[in-house]
Amino acid sequence: MEHKSHPDYNILKQLLRYQTEIYCESEEWEPVLSLVFYHGLKSWKIPNRFQEKFELDKNDLIDLEKYVLDFKYILVNLEDEDINRWKLSVELKIVMLLLKEIHEPDFNEERFGELLELGKEVFLSQDGMDLLRKLLVYTFSVKDMDSQKIKVILQRTVSEERSEEVMTTAQRLRTEGKIEGKIEGKIEGKIEGFKDGKLESAFNLLNMGISEDIVLKATGLKKADLRKYGIQIGPKYGLIQVKRARRKSILNTVLKMRKHGMETSSIAEVSELNVKWLERFFKKVKA
Repeated sequence: MEHKSHPDYNILKQLLRYQTEIYCESEEWEPVLSLVFYHGLKSWKIPNRFQEKFELDKNDLIDLEKYVLDFKYILVNLEDEDINRWKLSVELKIVMLLLKEIHEPDFNEERFGELLELGKEVFLSQDGMDLLRKLLVYTFSVKDMDSQKIKVILQRTVSEERSEEVMTTAQRLRTEGKIEGKIEGKIEGKIEGFKDGKLESAFNLLNMGISEDIVLKATGLKKADLRKYGIQIGPKYGLIQVKRARRKSILNTVLKMRKHGMETSSIAEVSELNVKWLERFFKKVKA
């Protein structure tokens, strides 16, 4: 399975690489199906058949098709799907509906509140609060929402105390996000620079709150693959390994937050970096 938030015209090569890896590593010959999960704003107009990418005359292709590799991928385009018909957990249903609807012109605070109402009981747990925080961060990073209206919605959904807690993170990110090089994409994750798309998909799915076991099954990765490239789960880990340019952007952002007077603990909360790691980093920069 491959996850995309924008059209990728190299998708067929990417899927071919995945299939090659799977067949080379497997001792048994079993069918491999390719699934592309897409929820981007632009229309997906990329061919879904490998042979369609060849620049050949139709008659030439007919003569060669028996001897040339070919496969198709299954496209799941959220824009065309009725999420309410899917058998999903409440948490996953909220995430899917948000990804599907957030780019619509009429998506507003009221609709966001309706989505949160679906998970009213879920958000009472600690895991639910973590999901709620991520939903807010993602929503504020993609859509211009009225903070006061969202605050009222949160007070209806969870307790007043908890609404203040989750809004703190979202509002800080919204403010600091106006700084060039902001940290973005915690759910949708247009995180670029992982060695290949499987790791990008794993990162995005994990940040949606999907369990590690399910992510490993969906991507075909192993735990060792996640650890090798720095995709770690839990608060003790620091900066996730991404492209050098992306690391530089993230570090520039936390330095600007520091310059604006934000406490290390607040920067850690917004950036989701480890506090002790940040303290060591700031000391090193100061020196």
